[in-house]
Amino acid sequence: MSTTGTAPSDAQFASVLDVRRFVNDSIKDTAERFGADSASTYEFVCECGDLRCRQLVKLTLAEYNEADAGSVRAH
Repeated sequence: MSTTGTAPSDAQFASVLDVRRFVNDSIKDTAERFGADSASTYEFVCECGDLRCRQLVKLTLAEYNEADAGSVRAH
């Protein structure tokens, strides 16, 4: 990300979104590995397009898994 106040490049933007998705997939994988129950909610990193966003999104694993491939989980 740029620290000079200029807009991030497309590559920087895609990289940040890829990292957020990797983190969320890791949360899901870890929860499944340790026998998560279907009613539990987990805090995932918001995948909205705002690179400054630091919000968390609470979802069950079923909600996380039902999102279409390529869609975002956002506030």
